[in-house]
Amino acid sequence: MVALSPEASEVAKRCLAQIEGRGLAGGGFSGSDGGDFRPDATAWAVMALRATGVAPDRMYAARDRLVKAQSPDGSVPVSPDQPKAVWPTALAALAWHGEAPFADAETRALGYLLGSGGIRWQERADEAEMAVDPRLWGWSWVLGTFSWVEPTALALMALTAGGHATHARAKEAAALLLDRQLAGGGWNFGATRVYRNVHAASPEMTGLVLVAARDHVPRETVDKSIGYVRGTVGRYMTPLALGWGLLGLAAWDDAPDGAAAWLGECLGRQGLYGPYDTTYLALLVLAAMAHHSGVGPLFSGVRS
Repeated sequence: MVALSPEASEVAKRCLAQIEGRGLAGGGFSGSDGGDFRPDATAWAVMALRATGVAPDRMYAARDRLVKAQSPDGSVPVSPDQPKAVWPTALAALAWHGEAPFADAETRALGYLLGSGGIRWQERADEAEMAVDPRLWGWSWVLGTFSWVEPTALALMALTAGGHATHARAKEAAALLLDRQLAGGGWNFGATRVYRNVHAASPEMTGLVLVAARDHVPRETVDKSIGYVRGTVGRYMTPLALGWGLLGLAAWDDAPDGAAAWLGECLGRQGLYGPYDTTYLALLVLAAMAHHSGVGPLFSGVRS
């Protein structure tokens, strides 16, 4: 593990202990204590373990379990019962990245992403009705639905790590994300305004997009969004808001004072609200690591 402050190190260790306790005998991880295999939880667990320097052989079974969940077309559905919910594909690709035994699985997942996406209109809708450009092609949660911010950002992260940063799909994804940015800064699930109703930003979506967009857009195009996260981070003590908020700031070399203390407070709230989902624990690990190792290696697995 890279050198962390004592507070950040303690957060990472406590989160990792919970995550590793959810490892399954057949490989992979559950999303909660005593739960069943989930591909998204498994991918996030692998990314958290990798970021803290866990040896690849200790993650082999988890990565291999993701391979077993992969469909012939390269997608990774959230469960066999929901074959159209393929949003974990990008997460699986990030978890496989950089490991030779899983290069073929990653290539097939990236190929699937490059050839798939959400529905789009051929013509722009009336500006008075919908402020976003529905012609831009991103990715959706479920096949046959509209392109949304979170699956598009995750797909862009996977394509970037996998060497497709200059592909037309990656460029269009970046354009879509900028198109969905609110005028005052920030992002939400994917709408900016419907008729006269302006939608509010959320710290978790904004942080995620700042991570995904960091290699694709000039800083001046996201300055307001960086400012939005800087003004909200630490105010919302949920793993999603705090984890993605800190990761989004780290992507643009911004390290707020008090980050380690916030992470500790957030983790401690499990005493009130119960154990966090594996995804949330992994985000807190990555956020604890972000200002020490940089965001790029956390998701690509490549150390500079």
